[in-house]
Amino acid sequence: MKIISLRSTWVLLSVICFIRVSGTSINKVQDTLKANELILYTVPSYIPLDWSSPSSLMETSIDSFIYSRFSKKSYSIGHMIIVLNSPLADSSVKMAMRSTSNREKINLFIKDGVGMGILGAPMQGRLETSGEIDEFLLLYQQRESRKISFLRYVLNEKSTSRVIEFLNLYSGKSKEEYQPYKLYGGVFWPRYENEGAGCSAFAIATLEVAGISVDNPEWYISVNIPGDIVGGPFNNGRRVKGVDIEYAKEWHNGDGIPEKDFFPYKVYDPSKIYNWINTIFSKGSEKYKPYSIGRIKGLTCDAREIIPDMNEPIILKREQPSCFVTVLKERVK
Repeated sequence: MKIISLRSTWVLLSVICFIRVSGTSINKVQDTLKANELILYTVPSYIPLDWSSPSSLMETSIDSFIYSRFSKKSYSIGHMIIVLNSPLADSSVKMAMRSTSNREKINLFIKDGVGMGILGAPMQGRLETSGEIDEFLLLYQQRESRKISFLRYVLNEKSTSRVIEFLNLYSGKSKEEYQPYKLYGGVFWPRYENEGAGCSAFAIATLEVAGISVDNPEWYISVNIPGDIVGGPFNNGRRVKGVDIEYAKEWHNGDGIPEKDFFPYKVYDPSKIYNWINTIFSKGSEKYKPYSIGRIKGLTCDAREIIPDMNEPIILKREQPSCFVTVLKERVK
């Protein structure tokens, strides 16, 4: 009887342990399958851009533009890409903003004489296709010499649903007549009505929609552009030459009248974000943990406890005036 009792106890314990282990295993699989994963890939500029002055920025930007022409899938000012994997979406969502033509940039700078107004000038834009992004990611996975990193966020369903709503709106899937993705510019914020975006603003705005704080000074550049080196329609038709910018050895101190004496400029910089990721990857962080996707190293953050304001509109009204936005509105009338 004791032997039977012991055997029964052993069997019972085995079954209980099996159920617990099996249950844990199943839960892990379910968590993986149901994970709402938002990834922001970031690529630094081909040559580091020197933001210490307008002159140094122009010089390094031109160098980066020239040298990047000889390297496939490289970006002279950096680039950012969004990948959303979620059971709430029909398939993996891959998006990135870009301008449609380098010729337009050259014409604005040389022919129209916009000077440093090029930083905020509205241009024609488009969303990269999933095929383009797949090709890009494959190339960067295969070539270790290519610099790339990422921020990965695990979201809850509420945050994910807002991200999907934002992406559908921005891409024209929700409303065919609403097509902000056709406009590209350094000062535009894609959550503002009828504004397009640069690649980094588009990526970072996606985080904001999810309820994640994006006010990290380590991610963005903030300068005041001197008024005398901004031209074209942004400054009463003034023509600015390259030599004028060469003599601009410092940014404006902010004293005076905005959009006359100086032009405030803020942009999320892929290079700064890339460098920040690498620093945190090495030092460690309570919020962000090291993570790898293939050979690409980045950071992951469990943001499932962050609940976004579901009553906040996805698309907002701009409150801070901008001459670049004014020109944009005139252009799309």
